[in-house]
Amino acid sequence: MKTAKKELVSFSESRRSPEKNRPILLSSVLVIPFLLAVMANLAAAQVPVFPAETIARHHVGGLGGNFLELKDGRVVRATDGQWLFTTDGGENWIDGGSRRYGDLLRLKSGALGVIDDRDQKITFSRSDDEGKTWSQPVQMSEPHVHTGRQHDSAIVTSSGRIVVPVYRQIGRREMVPEQKHFVNLALKGDEWMRVGSHDFEPVPELSWVYYSDDEGQTWHRNANGEMMVTLDYEAGGNFSAEEPVAVEYAPEHLLMLYRTPLGRLFQSWSSDDGTNWTLPRPSTLSASRAPAAVKRIPGTDDLLVVWNQASGDEIQRGLQRHRLSAAISQNGGASWKMHKNIVCIDEDDRSYVEPSPVRYYRSARFSPRLPASHCWAIYPAVMISKGRVIISYYEVRNRPLEGNETRPAMIVLPIEFFYKKGANMPAKK
Repeated sequence: MKTAKKELVSFSESRRSPEKNRPILLSSVLVIPFLLAVMANLAAAQVPVFPAETIARHHVGGLGGNFLELKDGRVVRATDGQWLFTTDGGENWIDGGSRRYGDLLRLKSGALGVIDDRDQKITFSRSDDEGKTWSQPVQMSEPHVHTGRQHDSAIVTSSGRIVVPVYRQIGRREMVPEQKHFVNLALKGDEWMRVGSHDFEPVPELSWVYYSDDEGQTWHRNANGEMMVTLDYEAGGNFSAEEPVAVEYAPEHLLMLYRTPLGRLFQSWSSDDGTNWTLPRPSTLSASRAPAAVKRIPGTDDLLVVWNQASGDEIQRGLQRHRLSAAISQNGGASWKMHKNIVCIDEDDRSYVEPSPVRYYRSARFSPRLPASHCWAIYPAVMISKGRVIISYYEVRNRPLEGNETRPAMIVLPIEFFYKKGANMPAKK
């Protein structure tokens, strides 16, 4: 990896350049090459593995957000109130400065829409000049309901309807008296790290959609109520269906994917443009408790999903979001194939994880020691344009007892990579 190599060169130069150190270096002629080799191996071990087909990788912009192609051909990444632009398929990005906060949508009329989810409410604004000016926001969520939304989740269907998946919590967080006593841990090197996520929360989450047929002037809820996971018609328990994302796979036919604590992504379908939805059912995608991104591949009926693939056993061992994978469905989400790893921590890692039985999974109170290369690649957003797939995500290298070491990341891959047969080849570190 370039970063590791640069750090190694810097270390080498800092030890060799001062004249006063020369006698020590000469007397250590056998030791220094050994130490440098050890450091090189450690540096290589502490970075994730990426596909050999990778076109570009970046650490720019903010967290969250989504992508959209402007009328002048530029692709914009809207994130944390900042816009980044690319004109070469994601190989280079230009800072566009502070802009309107929220996820961007291209409306059927050609105008832009933006969805803002700050302050636990969801609003919509419109622009008829490619984002130079915006209308006053219209609130779609009810004033008394604290509502959340996963970034890169809303769509404009072929009919022109705007569909915005949302979710909310029910219950009381204060029922867990001291959060510090409800954290699962594992050693990484000689330091304790937090593993797992949301393992101790007495607040199940429900999902639904808002939709608009007049380009955001008025909004409605889906007709058949909020969605949650019910196993065996409640006999097996009720569980969260959270951070939903939607995609249109055929005219008026939509698929929605949910994050759950049950070792799978769950999914619902709508056959009336989002007005009604089926009960969430388990997909064949083995998953940790983390959200997905899903897109229709232009010019096809194929769907591309990007998510944190993990087995139930891995979740229990504290390896929950360490693998960012992709798969393709050619039947509207009924099945998924051509699994690939986009980011993983082992060059010999498997690209397909057999789905575990549907049940609640939680990391152990003290999980096994984490590998030196362990990191998270989470909360993806996806753009497919001109034969390339641009994926943004959060990279979390360490999760000590206080705070996270988090930075934005992007990777660019050719669309052919996702259709390639067999396991993907990892890039050399």
